[in-house]
Formats: sequence, C-alpha cells, structure tokens
Amino acid sequence: MVPSRLSSKGYQRKVEPGEDIRNLPPKRLGVSVDVTIDRVIKAIRSVVETGQEINGHSLIREVAGWDSMAMVNTVLLFEEEFQVEIDIPQILEAESISDIVSVLKQCPGSQDPVW
Repeated sequence: MVPSRLSSKGYQRKVEPGEDIRNLPPKRLGVSVDVTIDRVIKAIRSVVETGQEINGHSLIREVAGWDSMAMVNTVLLFEEEFQVEIDIPQILEAESISDIVSVLKQCPGSQDPVW
C-alpha cells in the first residue's frame, strides 16, 4: 500500500519518498469537511448544469436535468468532495436538498489507515 494523505485542497495524493509527513494536513475522516447546503447545491449544479433556482427546500426530483445518471454522478462527487461513504438506500430516500445534507452528515467517513 502506498502511503498517502490529503493535499491542502482535500484530494488524496501520494506521499513522496523522504517527504516529512508531519508537514502534511491530516487525513480527513467523515464530514470534517464542512457539509453545507451551498456546497451540496454547487455539486448538484456541476452535474446537472441548470440555471434553475435551487435552495434547501428544493425537491431533487424537480431539479431540471435530474435523472438516474445525475444521481449516480452526484453520489460519486459527494463521496469525493466530502470524503464519506454514502449509504445508497438512504440517499435515494432523500427528497430535498436539506434531506441530502442530513444524509451526508450521517455518513461514515473513510476508516482506511493513513499509512
């Protein structure tokens, strides 16, 4: 297994041989990354590219361009962005943007060893 840590931008990266790992940011687990309605909306907009007004009360099924592929792509994006493992049945039950935020805040984080 190659040792890795998250970069300052939150992305997993390889630790170079001889690199002092004490200077790297700690690996983020779970939702130590701030899950907010704004960040969830931004992620959804990046997948469906809609100009439609979206807020915490918006129903996900009413977002223009939302379909099963948008759901799959959004779940993958959420897992990467927030460093969580999403419970698919639970996220499928979410009806609004606020529901999605609640589900993300309950997701277990990666428990993989840092090195």
